Amino acid sequence: MAGAAHQPSKPPLDLRVSVYQCVKYCLLLAACVMVIKFLFFDTVAIKTDQMAPILMEGDRVLTLRTPFTWPFYKFLKPGRAVPVVFTHPLLHKKYACLRVAGLPGDSMVISKGVLILKNRRGISFGKPMAAGEALPYDYSPRDTMSVFRLPAPGDTLDLDSLPLRDFFFAAAMAKQESAGNRYRVRPRLFIDGQPAAGFTLADFSLFKGALDSVPEQYDFDWFFWDRLREYCSHTLSGRDVALDFGLFNGSEKVTEYRVKKSFIFLLADDWRKGFDSRYFGPVAAESFKGRPLCVLWSWAHAERGFGSLRMGRLIKIVK
Repeated sequence: MAGAAHQPSKPPLDLRVSVYQCVKYCLLLAACVMVIKFLFFDTVAIKTDQMAPILMEGDRVLTLRTPFTWPFYKFLKPGRAVPVVFTHPLLHKKYACLRVAGLPGDSMVISKGVLILKNRRGISFGKPMAAGEALPYDYSPRDTMSVFRLPAPGDTLDLDSLPLRDFFFAAAMAKQESAGNRYRVRPRLFIDGQPAAGFTLADFSLFKGALDSVPEQYDFDWFFWDRLREYCSHTLSGRDVALDFGLFNGSEKVTEYRVKKSFIFLLADDWRKGFDSRYFGPVAAESFKGRPLCVLWSWAHAERGFGSLRMGRLIKIVK
């Protein structure tokens, strides 16, 4: 009788091979996660209620990144009324979320709490002020704004001829386009035709001190300078008062600015709480990071304790 066929034994398990395979698959998984995060999807925490009720403080939002990553953003532009996540030009590049209201070339006006696109019939944003509603004591640009045309790439602006608001919008755009330049806005006050060097703001509610020492944080805040101009006119009532501004790159005054990038005018859904383009001007489209798709979960913070989960906002679609 023939002997049983010889069965080859399995080689002993090599621990080094197992570790290698484990590390390889972990790195492959991490690479896939990074590709998804930087090209397709990401999550963002909402820090304010200015987009309420669509988005609220405490929401964790899933965003679609693809239309706003290179090279897609070169030819994919956000549509009007679409909410977008972007890096805020005045808040140390923190993420914020607002709604697209105006695209390059659009002309817009704000009347009684409503922004109307003059070149797009039937498109408006905001809720009209109630009949007889008085302006708040801290009157702001949210209520009334004269016609503003959002510059398109290639437009050249004469900074010395622009009204105050348009000058600051142009200065803010120049700063966003030229991050490496040291742009500053410098005010000049004239009283009875003479420069008032060293003029001191004694009881101005937003800043106290010498006019030429206003902090840099206010450089591109046109609302601050609009209120300051009103303050000077009131304080120096009966005298010829003029306050003008210049944009400087170091010691060189900038008189013309040619728009190179696409800029978008953004609005908050909550008209009164919103800190949006009505204050800091248009935002460069390349700073957009994603389009909110849905609220993954939402956590209501409490003054005491741990807060609570908002069950009604789980997987809530963002429109």
